[in-house]
Amino acid sequence: MLNEKGIITIAIKHPYYGKMAHNLCGSFKAENPGVPFAVIADEKALSHLATWQKDIFDVIIPYEYSIENPFAAKFKLFELSPFQGTVFVDADTAWLPGTKFEDLLKLISPDCDYTGITEGHYNVHENNLNKGYPEWADSAHVLETFMIDGFYQWRSEFIYFKKCDEVKMMFTLLNDPEFNEQIKKLKAVVDFAGTIADELYFNIACAVSSIVPHKYKWTPIYWSKMHKNKVNPIRQMISSGFYLLSCGSNYVSGGEKRFYGGICSNAFKKIGRQHVFELTSKSEILTERKKY
Repeated sequence: MLNEKGIITIAIKHPYYGKMAHNLCGSFKAENPGVPFAVIADEKALSHLATWQKDIFDVIIPYEYSIENPFAAKFKLFELSPFQGTVFVDADTAWLPGTKFEDLLKLISPDCDYTGITEGHYNVHENNLNKGYPEWADSAHVLETFMIDGFYQWRSEFIYFKKCDEVKMMFTLLNDPEFNEQIKKLKAVVDFAGTIADELYFNIACAVSSIVPHKYKWTPIYWSKMHKNKVNPIRQMISSGFYLLSCGSNYVSGGEKRFYGGICSNAFKKIGRQHVFELTSKSEILTERKKY
């Protein structure tokens, strides 16, 4: 094991994700030298990276993408992560300058084994669903099918977990074929880029495993679509408690592209590397994202 704690991302299926993972790693290392960065990747995603660009990753974990189960890599984070304590973030994010990995971890209680971003909560007594977050399936049917009292609306672009039995049980459930079949049979399941959103799986698996966030509606990631604002100055983002910038929308504006590019460019100068990959809207290059 490299280190007790580290950060990991996923780059599979398309060169876009390899480029974004490269940028994320550089932005992270500029602020957190010595903290290991791992990437779960297939050959296609890394095909546009030269050897010297791949060397930015401390660990590359080979993975074979399957179109039948596009989110399988995220469901196997527990198995694939080389760290005892793991922070997972989506590749199309950037680490904000002036923020530290250890400071982020201090916001999470030491006895917390799993946490992440939550947007709302639904249970048998009240409906506190965030309407800005998709209702991935009929919520009442979810409770009935899985015999649970409620569930949180988790966002899966940021996950923190420890290697422990409770978390292992949750990830084991994510990979269980019977569990997957139950989800496919839910009422009003939303088509997400030709498949079922991984967040629906996490919402249910966490509920079944009695996993709750360390803090309700906590988020260390600034996403302009969710926060309904234009890109804010970095100083303002940091003072508001953000550590990362998300660029995960199907469409990103010119302002977001320039802002993201500035963060990455300055970060790569700081670590003495060349930055070459610009941010692109997913809808421009990923076929499955043209509809959603």
